[in-house]
Amino acid sequence: WTVEQVALPERCTVVLYTDGLIEGRASPGSRERLGIAPIRSLLAGATPGALGGADLEALVQLASEANGAGLPDDVALLAVNLTR
Repeated sequence: WTVEQVALPERCTVVLYTDGLIEGRASPGSRERLGIAPIRSLLAGATPGALGGADLEALVQLASEANGAGLPDDVALLAVNLTR
């Protein structure tokens, strides 16, 4: 694995998630995976450095509804808000 350093802005949120969030179905009965695009769209409206529990719950809800019947895999989310 290659280590990389990334400069972060003064106010930002880093979201870490397991594959269970994005590997469910894009819609009920679909063979297509959800992927990151809908997640990115939902987070685009969030205030940098101020992501909360409700935002994380919305991500899980989005993935659950897209999949149609809950999630086929476990999901873990972590949001780190930076406000320097």
